[in-house]
Amino acid sequence: MREFAQKQIRPQPETLFSSLPGRAAANQPTRLMQDETAPKTSSRFAHSFAGTPVRTGSNEPGAPFLNNMQASGSAPIGLPEPIDTAPRYAHRLKPQKDVERNVGIPAHIQSSSTPVEMQNKKIYRIPPRVDTPVKISIIRAPAPDKPIVLSVEGAAGANGMATVNGQDKYYLRNSEVVQLRGVEQTAPGNGGNLQLVARQAGTRLAASAGFSVSSVPQNWSISFKGLVTGARRGIEVINKLESDSGDVKDLNMVMRSEKVELGAGTGCFEGFGGNTSGYRAITTGLSEDDHSAPGVFLTGKGKITAEQTFVFKDNRTGALDIPARNSGFQIKYDVTESTPGAFFLTVTKTGAASTAHGVSSAAGSGTATGGPQPV
Repeated sequence: MREFAQKQIRPQPETLFSSLPGRAAANQPTRLMQDETAPKTSSRFAHSFAGTPVRTGSNEPGAPFLNNMQASGSAPIGLPEPIDTAPRYAHRLKPQKDVERNVGIPAHIQSSSTPVEMQNKKIYRIPPRVDTPVKISIIRAPAPDKPIVLSVEGAAGANGMATVNGQDKYYLRNSEVVQLRGVEQTAPGNGGNLQLVARQAGTRLAASAGFSVSSVPQNWSISFKGLVTGARRGIEVINKLESDSGDVKDLNMVMRSEKVELGAGTGCFEGFGGNTSGYRAITTGLSEDDHSAPGVFLTGKGKITAEQTFVFKDNRTGALDIPARNSGFQIKYDVTESTPGAFFLTVTKTGAASTAHGVSSAAGSGTATGGPQPV
C-alpha cells in the first residue's frame, strides 16, 4: 500500500500516478505512495390441610401460615384466609403443562471471535474445528425415559455441519454448558440455515436463531522486509493475518481490503492525499506492503502520519465491510536534514489502535523501521 496520492489532485480510478500542477513532463515522478500488493412473577394460594387451593388474589408478603387452630380447613370468623408462602409448596404452583419453558437455549449462537459489527448485522456464526460454549438451562429434570435431546438441525450439504460435544445428538438431564464445534463450513449463499434445537420424545421444545459455520480473519502482524530504493524511498513490510479457526486455508471464501487515512502533513508532505486498495483474496495469509514516496519530492524537512486498518467480506455468511479485529497500524514518515541540503527519510510502521475512514480496530502487532535513508 502506497499511502500518498498526488498533491491537490485526486488520482483517477486504478491509476497510481498522475502529474502535479506545474510538473507535467511525461516521465516526471509523481507524489503517490504505492498501494498494498498481495502475495417472577408468583401467585399466592391459601391452603387448608386438605390441600385444596383457593386463590385469594393477595400478593402481599408476610401472610401468616396455617396453624393447629385452622386444621378444620376454616379460618376464624373475621380473619382473612391465611396464605401459605412456604418454599416447600413452590413446586405445586408451577404450571406443568408448558413443557417448552423447561428448556432454555440462547437465541443467538455466536463465537466470541465474531466482530461486534458482524453481530450488529444479525449475522451469527461459529468457526470450524474450534469449540464454542453454549449454556443450556433445564428447570426441571426430565423423566429418565424422556431425556432432552440436543442437535444441530439443518446440518447437511451446503448449510455446513456442527456437533454438540462431538456428537450429532447429545442427551441432557440437567443444565449444562455444551460445546458446539463446526465440522464443515457453510457454502456461499447458504448462511443462517443451522439451528441448535432441543427436543423431548420428538417434540420440539426450543431452538436458536439460524447460524453458519465460517472462519474470519483477525490478528494482523507485521515484520520488516527491506528498504525501497531507486526512484522511491521507504520500507517494505510483510503483513500476516490469522484465521479464528486456526488455519488460514479456511479463509478461502474471505477477502480483505485496507483503509488508509493520512493526517495533515508538514513541510515536504504538506497537501498530500491518499489512496487505498480494493478487496483482495486471502490465500496464504501473507502479503507485502510498500510504504514509500518518490525521492524527487523529498527536498525538505517534513512529517506525516497515516492510519491503517483492514476490513473483510465473508462470502459464506454474506457479511460485508466488517472491521477486522486487531488490524490497526500507524505509519510515520519523517524527513530530516543532517547537514544543509542533505535530507534523510525514516519510515516506521507499528501496531496501534487506529481509525481510518470511519473504520476502527484495536492494535495489530509488530514494528518495522527503515532509515535514516538518504533521499
